[in-house]
Amino acid sequence: MITMCLFFLCLLATPAAVHENNNLILTVEPEPTEVFEMDTVTMRCRCKSCNSEWFTWYKGGMERPIDYSKVNSRSTYQITSVSMSDSGVYTCRGWSYSYIESNTITLQVSERPKAVLTIEVDCSNKFEGKKVKLRCEVPGKYNDWKYVFYKNGGRYKLYGNMDVYEIGHMNRYSEYQYSCQGLLERPPSYSKLSDPIKLKAEVEAITEPILEFSQYQFWEGDLVTLHCYTQVNQWYNVSSLRYTYYKDREILKTILNESTLEFRLHRFENMSNYSCNVTNEGTECTRSSKPVALHVSELISIVILQAVPTAFVREGQPLTLACSANVLKHHFTEPLLYTFLKDGEPVTESSSSAQYTTTANESHTGEYECEGQLNTVTKRSLPVSVLVWIPVSTPVMVISGNRTTSPGDSLHISCQSSRGTDPIHYQLYFRNQQNNDIQLTEDSGPISYKLNITGEVQTGSYWCRANNSEEDEPALSNEINIMVIVPVSGASLMSNLSGTGVSKGSSIFLTCTLSAGTEPRFIWFHNDHELPSIDPAKTYALSEKGSYLTIYSVSERHEGDYYCVAVNGVGDSKTYTSSSSIVQLKIAHSSPVALIITAILITFLLVICIAFLAIRYRSYCSQWRKYVEKPKVNRQNSRLPAVPTAPPMDEWREQNNLVPAASSDDRFPIDNRPRDERLVYSMVDIKKTTGANRNESKGRTGSANADSVEYYVTYAMVNLKGSIKKNVHASEEEEGGTDDEVERQEERKMLEHVRENVYCNSENLYENF
Repeated sequence: MITMCLFFLCLLATPAAVHENNNLILTVEPEPTEVFEMDTVTMRCRCKSCNSEWFTWYKGGMERPIDYSKVNSRSTYQITSVSMSDSGVYTCRGWSYSYIESNTITLQVSERPKAVLTIEVDCSNKFEGKKVKLRCEVPGKYNDWKYVFYKNGGRYKLYGNMDVYEIGHMNRYSEYQYSCQGLLERPPSYSKLSDPIKLKAEVEAITEPILEFSQYQFWEGDLVTLHCYTQVNQWYNVSSLRYTYYKDREILKTILNESTLEFRLHRFENMSNYSCNVTNEGTECTRSSKPVALHVSELISIVILQAVPTAFVREGQPLTLACSANVLKHHFTEPLLYTFLKDGEPVTESSSSAQYTTTANESHTGEYECEGQLNTVTKRSLPVSVLVWIPVSTPVMVISGNRTTSPGDSLHISCQSSRGTDPIHYQLYFRNQQNNDIQLTEDSGPISYKLNITGEVQTGSYWCRANNSEEDEPALSNEINIMVIVPVSGASLMSNLSGTGVSKGSSIFLTCTLSAGTEPRFIWFHNDHELPSIDPAKTYALSEKGSYLTIYSVSERHEGDYYCVAVNGVGDSKTYTSSSSIVQLKIAHSSPVALIITAILITFLLVICIAFLAIRYRSYCSQWRKYVEKPKVNRQNSRLPAVPTAPPMDEWREQNNLVPAASSDDRFPIDNRPRDERLVYSMVDIKKTTGANRNESKGRTGSANADSVEYYVTYAMVNLKGSIKKNVHASEEEEGGTDDEVERQEERKMLEHVRENVYCNSENLYENF
C-alpha cells in the first residue's frame, strides 16, 4: 500500500489582480483550490494595451515552449495531465512599445490518492470452494469515496459508497485479476487505480514456514543460526510479520520482521525440537512450521564436588573441597577453569586449581558448589552441604525478678549459649540446702522456665548446663542463689516461770519460738517497751539471734509482762511480723517455816550422800591393801616423782590411815615411763612410822623437823587393759581355783613396776602426792 501526500495549491494572484505599472494580467483556468496529478491546467495572459498577441511564458525564470497543437493562441499555456514536476512559479511577457511582465502564479501539484485493494480470507486456507471478499480503500483525508471494482481490466460493477465486493465460490481452476478505484464528486474527482490482484483457487496468502539450521553437528557452546522461510502473496495486506521461535514447545524468542535467530548452546542437550511461527500483525493470521530436531554433543562432563574427608568439620580443623570434570571434545587444548561458590556467591576466582582449602570457622557453614568453565560453556556441580561444628560456649543464666523472694511470687529463668552448633541440649538444675542436685527441666533449645515460689525448700543455687556433643563435657553456666523467705508465723514464748512466781535473785530463761519463718529477727518487750539488744546494767542478755532472753538475777525491776515479736521480710517492700502471747514475771515471797523445812531436807540429803561415799571408799581401799606385800624400809633408794599439787584428801587420809584411790596418769608421773595411755600410776599403801622410827629418821637426816611426820609409800603402775571382774571369772573357769586365790593373781597381773616402802616425810609427801 502506497501512502500519498496531498498538497495545496497556493495562488499568489487572482484574475482580478491588476498591476498598476502595466495592463498584463496572468490567470489560470479553471480556478481550483487543489490541483492533482493527471489534471489539466490552462493559464492565460491578457493585455489591453499590447500591440500584438506575441507572448512568452516562463517557469522559475526559464522560458517555456508552447505546444501549438494544444492551444490556438500565444496568450494561452495549457498543461494536460500535470505531474508533480509541473509545480513551480509561472509568468508571461508581452509587447506594448516595450516588454511588459505579468504577475506571477505559483502552481502546486498534489499526488493523486491511490486505491488499495485487499482480500479478506483465512490466510492458512486455499480459496477453492470458498467465498472471497475484496475490500477497496483510498487513504487520505476524504471519507466519502465511491468505489468501482474492475475484473480482468474492465469495469465490472459499481457499489455506490460500499467498499466491499464479494466473489462467489471459486472453482479449482479459476483465475481472475481484480482492481478498484475511488470516485469523488469534487477534486480530486477520482483516485489512481489500485494494483491488480490475481486470484487462484490453490494460492495461499502466507505459505507454510520452513525452519532450517546453519549446520547439523553442534557441541556445547557453539553458535546456532535458525532460518524461518515463508512467502507472502503480494495481494495479501501485510503490515508486519512477527516471527516466534520455539524450543520443545516453549517460546525461545519473538522477533518482528526478522526471519533469522542466533543463539549459543550453553548447556548439553541430547536432543531438542525447534519450530517457528509467522504471524501477520494486522490480522493475527499465523502459520507454523514443522518441528526440527537438534542434536547437541556434551563438551564438559558432569562436574563433581566432594568434601575431603567429610563435610562435617570441627571448628579450627582444615576444610578441603575437591572439584573434578573432563573435556569430551577431542583435540581441545584450552584449559578447564574452576570456581567454588558458597550459597550461590563465589569464594574463589576462576582458576585451573580444582581444590579449595581453608581453616573451618562458623562462617564456612553452608551449601557449596563448583563451576567448571570452558570457553562459553559453564557447568555447575550438585550442592554439598558443609557443617562446621562449633562447640557450645558457656551458657549465661539470667533470672528476672528479686532473688530474695517469698511464697506466691514467680521468677523467670532463662539460659542460653551465644555460640554452638544446633541442636544444643539445655538442662536446668537446682541444689537445695542439703546439697542435693535436682533437675528442673531440659530442652533442645534455650531454656525459658517459670519458677513459681511455693516454700523454703526452693532456697538454693540454680544453674544450667549446655551440650551439643556426646564427646565433650557440658558447659556450665554461672550459679545464682535464690533465697525464699517464709513469712514468720506462730510465735510463742517458753519459760521456766512457775505460776507462784520466782525467787528473788534466781535466773530466768525465756525462749521465743516460731512454727514457720525464714531468718527471723526477734524483738523483746517488757511492759510494752522494747528491750535493747545490749543491757547497759548487764542484768539480762539476748542470744546472738535474739530468740533467747536470760535474766541473771531477778529483782523487783524485772517484774512485769514479757512478750516477743518475730520479724522478717523481702527487702523494703514486704515485711512480716508475728507476736507471741504475754508471760508475766513476779517474785514469790516464801514463809520462814517453808525455808526452815527446805534447809533441813537439804542437810539430811547431804549427810546421806557423804556417808555413802565414805563407806564405798573404805571398801575399795581394803581390797587393794589385801593383795600388796608388807613394805620394807629402803630410805636410801627412795625417789618420788614430782607432782604439781597435793591431793585434796591428804589430811583426811592421815587421820583415818586410809589408802588413797587410784589417780590419773598426770597425777603420779615417773621418769622414762612408757608412752602408753593404757597405763596409770596408783598409790598402793602408805604407813606412818613409829616414834622410834621418827627419832631414827632425825638421826639420819640431822635436819628433820620436829613436827614432821614420816611415811613409807608403796605405789605401782596399773594395767588398764582388762577388767578385774572379767579376768577373775576367766581364771575360775580355766584353773578351778578359789575366789581369793584367783582374785589375788588377777590383781597382781594388773600391777607393774612396783616401788615398795619408799620413804618420805609429810613435806615431800604433800609436794609429791
